[in-house]
Amino acid sequence: MPNLAEQIREALSMFASNDTEPALIGGLAVVAHQVIRATKDVDFLVEAEAADKVHDALLNLGYQCLYRSEDAANYVRGTQGLDLLYAYRPLARRLLAQASERETPMGRLRVVSVEGLIGFKLQGFVNDATRTRDMDDIRALLKIHRTSLNMDELRDYFALFNQTTLLHDTSSITSPNSADAHAESAPSRTEARTVLTSEAGVPFQPSLGNASGVDPFAEWLSLMEVVQMLCPTWPVRDQPMRGDHWRL
Repeated sequence: MPNLAEQIREALSMFASNDTEPALIGGLAVVAHQVIRATKDVDFLVEAEAADKVHDALLNLGYQCLYRSEDAANYVRGTQGLDLLYAYRPLARRLLAQASERETPMGRLRVVSVEGLIGFKLQGFVNDATRTRDMDDIRALLKIHRTSLNMDELRDYFALFNQTTLLHDTSSITSPNSADAHAESAPSRTEARTVLTSEAGVPFQPSLGNASGVDPFAEWLSLMEVVQMLCPTWPVRDQPMRGDHWRL
């Protein structure tokens, strides 16, 4: 049975054997920053110089490469996926170097900052407006960390992608309803890729159970094991469940 925690332990061991220190990004990094949501994304930011040796190591571990470019690579092994972003632009290199380190039951793990994670999420949405989960994550991260965020850094990221109004009014952080609305504020793909690494490639989105024959409840337990490792103290619900329209 695939186990998410074991997959991450194996990946961390592989990175250590190849003398490279990645940083966790993507959905599990969101969890590490106290936004609890379902995800099986295993995404790492790695130095671009390590791309070839990490690629070979993943193939030796039984992964297949679905896509690879100078910006990103996507790997799959059965129902397990692993995505890489390559840091070779100055901002991405800085975010990788400044990633915070924590000890987890899966091993020593570095996690990109909240501000950097928001930057990557914003970039992903600007490059592909169908990635509405990225906007949900940004909204949640802004809410939970609003008193501790480096707002100057965030302003730089939002300005980079011509999305300053989203930061001024977080209620407007939604998927555009039309191509015209998106075109008014979004930079070109080339502009968006000039500083941060681009989340190019084929995002891995496995389904729980189904045709794979894997028990979805067992997969859920594997996922929750990792969630609790990354975020041992869960945020408290902001509001009790209230309302005047209970109809079911």
